[in-house]
Amino acid sequence: MMLGLLAGIGIAQAQYTGMYQTNIIDGVVSNWLGNYSVGGNNDALFVQNAGVLNDTNAYVGGSVNNSGNTALITGSGSLWNNYSGLTVGNGASGNQLMIANSGTVFSTQGEIGAAYIFFAANGNAAMVTGGGSVWSNSGNFYIGYGGLVGSSSGNGNSLTINNGGVLSIGGSGVIGGGMWMANSSFIIGYS
Repeated sequence: MMLGLLAGIGIAQAQYTGMYQTNIIDGVVSNWLGNYSVGGNNDALFVQNAGVLNDTNAYVGGSVNNSGNTALITGSGSLWNNYSGLTVGNGASGNQLMIANSGTVFSTQGEIGAAYIFFAANGNAAMVTGGGSVWSNSGNFYIGYGGLVGSSSGNGNSLTINNGGVLSIGGSGVIGGGMWMANSSFIIGYS
């Protein structure tokens, strides 16, 4: 009987989709078989002290009207490993990712501000800061991307790399791609 019940269960998906929820992965390994979404309003993910989070696809602000969500990957050995893509602001606005103090993020595709159909993605941001901090993408990377003619838009999405942080892209890099995407930026500098 139990086997029959388990056979009907789909792939697990971590969802922090309420309001003001926090998930802290501190010095442990957390494996998710499906998608991982930090996305309600004002939710947070912290991966720290050599903590590791493994998942398939990941979203910070993973759905329409998700705003104010944050992911912080910080400290040597701390890793967010996405076997597929990582999107900051998936038809959502005002979300942020910070990779700091030798933290590392892996993904096959990275997106900051992905508008789709009729849903805008505005003011999403990512920062890679400090020596040893890395966001490594084996495929394409987009800042402010998507949207259809006369539908959604995305403005003011940004990526900042400073103080020795590194962004690695194995495919194409696109800033402001797609219809109705404007004012997206890629900033390299020191602060």
